[in-house]
Amino acid sequence: MTPARRGHATSSREREAKRLLAAPPRGATVTTVTTTATSYAAGVSYAALPAGSMAAGKNGTTCYLNGNTGFQQLCGANGAHYQVVPAP
Repeated sequence: MTPARRGHATSSREREAKRLLAAPPRGATVTTVTTTATSYAAGVSYAALPAGSMAAGKNGTTCYLNGNTGFQQLCGANGAHYQVVPAP
């Protein structure tokens, strides 16, 4: 058997694997998921909650959770805003 050239498949099995992984079969549904990791600094206030935030009550107060980040609603001169707090 001759030595493989760099960057080239060495067997028919490897070539077949590359071919199968190159493109989805006809009629297949392809789903692409994109996630964006956003970090929020403790103590910073935001005018609105991030999309997907959920209300959670603890010790008589309402905290809004988004992933592992907690937000507390506060009222100020310009209306409601949400401050980053430790998640309950």
